[in-house]
Amino acid sequence: MNRYAERLGRLYALMDEEQVAGLLFYGSQFRKDYLRYAAPVPTPSAYGFCLLTRESGHLFLEEPWHEIDPPETVQATHGARSPRGVSHLVGGLIRKRGIGPRIGLVGGDILEVGLMEEIQAVAGAVEFVPATKELAAMRMVKDSEELAAIRGAAHLADEGYAAFVKACRPGRKQFEIVADVEGFLRTIGAEDNFMLIASGGRDVYGMTPPSGRTLQRGDNVITELTPQLGGYYVQICRSLTLGPPSPEQERSFDIFKRAADAAVALIKPGVTVAEVARAENDVFRAEGFGEYCTEQYTRVRGHGVGLYPDEDPVVWEDVQTVLQEGMVLIAHPNTYLPLSGYMVFGDTLVVTRDGCEILTRTERKLFEAQG
Repeated sequence: MNRYAERLGRLYALMDEEQVAGLLFYGSQFRKDYLRYAAPVPTPSAYGFCLLTRESGHLFLEEPWHEIDPPETVQATHGARSPRGVSHLVGGLIRKRGIGPRIGLVGGDILEVGLMEEIQAVAGAVEFVPATKELAAMRMVKDSEELAAIRGAAHLADEGYAAFVKACRPGRKQFEIVADVEGFLRTIGAEDNFMLIASGGRDVYGMTPPSGRTLQRGDNVITELTPQLGGYYVQICRSLTLGPPSPEQERSFDIFKRAADAAVALIKPGVTVAEVARAENDVFRAEGFGEYCTEQYTRVRGHGVGLYPDEDPVVWEDVQTVLQEGMVLIAHPNTYLPLSGYMVFGDTLVVTRDGCEILTRTERKLFEAQG
């Protein structure tokens, strides 16, 4: 039995809804989430396509990576020595099999114009219709295979944050800390890790890739840590102090935790992400920090996670997406406050029938590292 039968059934249903004979998925060197949804294996090739119909699935990659073991959703793999060559193979199979007259294109927003022109020229009189938005909506609800991978990644996130706390001490540079965590996560099975960091006080307005700044006693040290396992990312956001926290740091963290707790208490099927964002922001407003709930000081109040670290839905007060059972997201009231600078706090969770389950198990507190 195909363990991806649930996923294939959803993709076939999408074909019916969009009235297309098949779906063509594209992955670039920058984003492979849509490709990996259709062909759930690592694809080291910089470019890749998967052509899926009700009868078969074909994965197209640059040589020499075309010889990878195909996933259960794909019956054959094809390779060429250049991106244009790969595109030529895709168009050729469409023409040979007479697939059409309409094919849904997923990932077309990142597909290079020249590659699409090559496919179209070889495929002939076939209409490629955008289907990225429709698949993105479907992907917000995870199937059982996806949730299993996400639970595994959540364990890595917890282990990774424990390594982060251990690595943080005065005199160390940000990039040294991140190198320790990255190396540790690889040794325990992580395929990738997206990570941001910041350290300091009221001068810190956000997180960035690691710099050469040296940690000092009294610093806030914050991170957004997002390891990948089985293709799926899980994110955890935490803040710590180097040495005992100051009263301002304690008060700031208390606000952040109450905001995150308000989101967790509200999340369940039928609630909109706008209501979740509003619940977080209302905690800040009640403390007199409403102006720091704006785009000037924060980007989002959370987002979906999955095959990409930052998926839909975006948690913001003007987004009316309705939460459904099986959605996976992080609710994080990350923002700047004048009390002690930028601070972060949040956990990946899955929406359940009656509420939500927090998947990351790291203690929900302000951590204190050796000062």
